[in-house]
Amino acid sequence: MKRFAIISLVTLIAFTIHTSVAYTEIAPGLIANMKKKAPEVFKVEIRKVTQADTTMPSGRINVAYETKVLEVLRSKSGVKVGDTITIETYYLHPNPKTPEEVAGVLSDILGPKHPVLLSKQWKGKVYLHSPRADKKFKIAVFGRSFEREKKKGR
Repeated sequence: MKRFAIISLVTLIAFTIHTSVAYTEIAPGLIANMKKKAPEVFKVEIRKVTQADTTMPSGRINVAYETKVLEVLRSKSGVKVGDTITIETYYLHPNPKTPEEVAGVLSDILGPKHPVLLSKQWKGKVYLHSPRADKKFKIAVFGRSFEREKKKGR
């Protein structure tokens, strides 16, 4: 009986930790506020994907998307429809091997959602920070900076 009680208690604790960890991403209200305050919001199509040759110790792989602007929803930098812009971001290594890469994957569970690797011809809305001197845009809402275009009729 004592063994059953211990197993039950351990199971309950593990379940409690699992369910609380599974929902620790940034609050939806904060995400909505970050999207609302993003200075650059466009609908784009990815024309070219360029990945870094090396993986950072955290398991992050830098990537740049060359995109064509299909629609300008908000722009403090003066971007216009038809312009080509570059978005610099990252994604996490899909098969973590080192402790640092595993920690990067865990941070995706425990913190804000990380961006995923997008492909050429991806279309959707992007929330960005205004570009600096290098004319390259950075994501404004972590992994929630990219919203896939919804198919018509859905």
